[in-house]
Amino acid sequence: MTPRAARGALAHGLGAAGRRGVRLIDAGLSWRLGVFAFCADEECLLKVSPARARTEVILADGRRVPAGAPILALHLWNERLAVLWAERRGLVLATALVRRVRFSLRMLEKHLQRIDPGGRIAALHGEIGFIPASKLRGATDLLERLGFEVRPRMTPGMRFWRGAFWQTLFSWWLMWTFGPAGLRTRSFRDMARVEVWMSREALAHLYGDRGG
Repeated sequence: MTPRAARGALAHGLGAAGRRGVRLIDAGLSWRLGVFAFCADEECLLKVSPARARTEVILADGRRVPAGAPILALHLWNERLAVLWAERRGLVLATALVRRVRFSLRMLEKHLQRIDPGGRIAALHGEIGFIPASKLRGATDLLERLGFEVRPRMTPGMRFWRGAFWQTLFSWWLMWTFGPAGLRTRSFRDMARVEVWMSREALAHLYGDRGG
């Protein structure tokens, strides 16, 4: 084996080991947070976990979510997202993502109607850490068309003393593991973090039997 081939084999081996490590960390975090799949259909792209609002939130539709109120945290189903990233690019990928997120939200509304018909769960909440700051406006427009209220947090850049830096770093590792092709058009320094919210009423209106 030539030195160049040896270096390539070493890099491949380290990369594979690193990705296994990220998958283990992700699985451990999912177990600790209680993340679960609410729909077995292969089109579903979301999982959820039980959570509580950290502070009081007033949503754009007037819904008040008190601090401590039960909510559902949204999580992308990384393994299924990896399949999309591997098979599609550009507009085809974006179209597939939007279609599957809409399908997932319809299935989530059905799930909540079964397990929480009284509406104890106040809202859906998620955090996204892989949007380039330069593309934040377009991403916000898309998320709002899906029915989410978007609240930008920060672009931590290389400020490692901020908690958001480590959250963004883990988001970067997840992309490296499940969708490395997506890193080609992204810079770690440019990665922005946003929160997304959707009230229970908005979910029912948009994705219930009488909605979209």
